[in-house]
Amino acid sequence: MARKPIEPGRWGRISRKEITPGVWRAQAQYRDFTGVLHKYESRGPSGAAAQRALEDKLHHASSEATVPGTATITPTTRMGVVFDHWIAEKRVEGQITMQSLETYRGVLDRDLRPALGLLRVREVTPVAVNRVLMALSTAQKYDTARQARNVMSQVMMMCVRYGA
Repeated sequence: MARKPIEPGRWGRISRKEITPGVWRAQAQYRDFTGVLHKYESRGPSGAAAQRALEDKLHHASSEATVPGTATITPTTRMGVVFDHWIAEKRVEGQITMQSLETYRGVLDRDLRPALGLLRVREVTPVAVNRVLMALSTAQKYDTARQARNVMSQVMMMCVRYGA
């Protein structure tokens, strides 16, 4: 019976070996999100230390973006960075008009970035977003509030896609 392949973004069994007195090596294979297997290794003064260092490398590799050159969005990423990434994604997709893109950028720069731009992704709660939307509605900027809700919905869906 064939062995089950390593799932993308995961690693196989970690092996430890003392290569010289006081120097240990931990090794494992990691399968990236494109399906390619990579061999990772770390060294340390003990088997456990080498394994911890290797696990750190593997966790870092599994949390990297799947496409080289794209930003990694994590729960600790500031919303200002997320907003920039969202605009860049929208531009690359090419599915919206330049006029809509400029409208979105205006809502981001004028209303959302000042209110939420310094928060981290994990700090953006429904209460925080609702506070911004209610402030816009109170100022009788109903269309802007609707646009801001639309933008925030899409931005937060992107965060979900990135696992943040």
